[in-house]
Amino acid sequence: IHGFDQIPATRPVTTVQPHKKRKKDIQLDRMKNYFSASGFYEIINFAFSSTRDVESMFIGSSDERARCVPIMNPISREYSHMRTMITPGILKSIAYNLNRGAKNLRFFEKGKVFFLNSEERSYEKTAICFAMTGKEREFYWRDKFTDYDFFDIKGIMEGLMSSFGTPCSLTKSSEPFLHPMRGADIHVDG
Repeated sequence: IHGFDQIPATRPVTTVQPHKKRKKDIQLDRMKNYFSASGFYEIINFAFSSTRDVESMFIGSSDERARCVPIMNPISREYSHMRTMITPGILKSIAYNLNRGAKNLRFFEKGKVFFLNSEERSYEKTAICFAMTGKEREFYWRDKFTDYDFFDIKGIMEGLMSSFGTPCSLTKSSEPFLHPMRGADIHVDG
């Protein structure tokens, strides 16, 4: 028997090449770093959802987000489709934490969303979503802090876009799940 200790030590024959990141991955990393530096916690939810998640967001049947990709062998009814939006998952995470007494939450998530095209073939996109609730600080003996509002969210978006050197503008949103007077669509110029 030839023992393991009898095998001579040698160096590997190949060299390891550094991994070159794509421009898209570099930009996504910059976004994640921006949100982390702004006091947000990254969360990771399942990429599975149910059709009820889309229905609860009042998404119309003509919207591409209503065309969920079914899973052939789901682990449960709540996870029977691939998600078309990150929003329901991040809102569930906030509700979960609020129900357990946590306050002043700042979450963001970057992940894949999945759709069906007209030929019933699936395709995916990368999406990012963030949410804030509560106050910037809970208590300070000298000042009172107000709850987060539209302008806090607008400031986060403007800061993110300015970190990329990209101007953005806001218009009144037509999304059915947003408040008609408090929702906005963000338009990136360029």
